[in-house]
Amino acid sequence: MQFTHKIIKPTKRIGTKLRELREEKEVAIDYLSKKIRIGKDILIALEESRFDDMPFTGIYQKNIVRSYAEFLEIDPAPCVKQFEKEELQKNTKHLHQKQNRNTQQIHFNIPAITKIIGLLAIAGVLVFYFTSQIQRITTPPNLHVYNPKDGQITYSPVIKIQGKTDEKTAIQINGKEIPHSEKGLFEADITLSQGINALTFTATKRHGKSTSETRHVIYKKQK
Repeated sequence: MQFTHKIIKPTKRIGTKLRELREEKEVAIDYLSKKIRIGKDILIALEESRFDDMPFTGIYQKNIVRSYAEFLEIDPAPCVKQFEKEELQKNTKHLHQKQNRNTQQIHFNIPAITKIIGLLAIAGVLVFYFTSQIQRITTPPNLHVYNPKDGQITYSPVIKIQGKTDEKTAIQINGKEIPHSEKGLFEADITLSQGINALTFTATKRHGKSTSETRHVIYKKQK
């Protein structure tokens, strides 16, 4: 097949050029479709430069352009080259649009992310606060008796008791409340009976939780 060189204005897209040449040669689109065995809708998409509507890979699309040009008896190489150029421009444009959308989405989401982080931080503080308050209410108070020791023997009828409990906690010895400092320190003198004395220390929170500890002190009179 011999090719004829025809000057085509470079401003026109490849699809427009091919369509004008086809119409100039008075070739019907149906006839062209039948001869090169390409669907009419695909050829129309090519002529309208709607490459995304041509359901084939880039290589197959270039073969369609080549077959179209050869049927019209023109050199297919410039047509394929221009098609590749337009296809590259289209892909580059789509890539830039996608990047712009992603950038806009990132910028748009930054305030939302900051707001979410702030809300999560506030929620975390509130959860920690309420958890600590519940734990303070439900956990029995601490109680440390420093004196006397369990099983201690004394020859004095009066013994000094000392210890420590939590703040804002009542302290009792054998049911009798004794004073304590703001820090929970307590100290008092207890009169003992001859023999074994059971001293039960009870620390009670305002919400009712309590801790008890018993010390046994043996009082012996001196002979």
